[in-house]
Amino acid sequence: MLIIDLSCLNSTYGGGLRSFSLDLASAIYFEREKKLKTIILGSKQLKDSIKDYPELINLEWFEYDERLYKIFLKSLSLVSIFSYFLNYPYLLVVMKKLFGKIFFRRIEPGSILLSTNSTLSFYKSNCKTILCIHDIQHEIYPENFSLKNYALRYWRYRVSLKLSDFIQVSSKAIHSDLKKYIPNCVNKVFLAEEGFNERKFNPTCLDSIPKIIEKQNIKNFIFYPAQFWKHKNHVNLIRALNLLENHNINIPYLISSGKDYGTLSECMNLSKQLNVKFLFVGFLTKKELIWCYRNSLATISSSYHESSCLTLKEAVACGVKSIAFSDIKANEDLTFLPNAFKFDPFDKESIAKTILKIIKINDYTLSETGFNLIKKFTWKEIYKRKYSSYIRKAELL
Repeated sequence: MLIIDLSCLNSTYGGGLRSFSLDLASAIYFEREKKLKTIILGSKQLKDSIKDYPELINLEWFEYDERLYKIFLKSLSLVSIFSYFLNYPYLLVVMKKLFGKIFFRRIEPGSILLSTNSTLSFYKSNCKTILCIHDIQHEIYPENFSLKNYALRYWRYRVSLKLSDFIQVSSKAIHSDLKKYIPNCVNKVFLAEEGFNERKFNPTCLDSIPKIIEKQNIKNFIFYPAQFWKHKNHVNLIRALNLLENHNINIPYLISSGKDYGTLSECMNLSKQLNVKFLFVGFLTKKELIWCYRNSLATISSSYHESSCLTLKEAVACGVKSIAFSDIKANEDLTFLPNAFKFDPFDKESIAKTILKIIKINDYTLSETGFNLIKKFTWKEIYKRKYSSYIRKAELL
């Protein structure tokens, strides 16, 4: 039995973890070994919210009520903080085991548990666990976290890594981070890139202009889909756009989507101060996201630390004109593409020069051929190449 644990998702969350979890689960549905029974672990409310994934709804579910699960999460948070200040995770381990024993009794001994989150919500000693870890930001950038939020993460991550049989990472960058900060788990790590869902991101899928962009009649823009964390480096991107003032060109808007984790007000104030055209659009629907990919001069990523380059892959699949990205490990997979430009994220002049190249592009090779060039990064292909072998290995443990 294969259990796909989607307990990290609730019915309203719309971030990247949702796409990763549901698209991986969808790929498993279409490509899994038929003899291996596959079950979804998730809330009733989540099941009701994923009408665009009928294949998952048709699977068997171990359901629970989202409201009751929130009570457990609050208790887990208190235990996590307590464990951090005690510098001992025993209570956290006991609680995870107890939760698995009481709430998920239906999980058969010997089952394979695939957790799409960076931490395990529960632990069952008679199951084999594959953990998908997305980043360890709190270890690398502790200054971005309050003491409470750092304490919440510290032992939950370390215990989950210790209790897992296999650990999936999306890039060499995450593998390097684990090797540096939590080295005792690296012998269990395997690399499987984040894929894109070719049924939802392709040259023919429908799009829709976001109302705020339509209202302001914005035609000339670069698009940066990223949460507003400090390491996402929106600030240097704004400063780079300001450097283009003396180039006698139509300087594009910077349109950014996502959620604020502490730097949005700084970006808005800086853009006003430097007279840079900046628009924050918040969370976008899938159709709106695709419209932004297709109609931007470029989809860009100026982050100085990333776990993967998924948004850039999605943009290429949908027909973006060009992409631009930081010269970091997570983006190495895309350097072979036409109209793909890399820059030094710490150097605003390097970013500015790249934007100048983008503005002057009149070659649309990437928008015409991009989907075929990156087919190897679809979830279907990545599951066949990477995940399936580790699921088979877990069966044999």
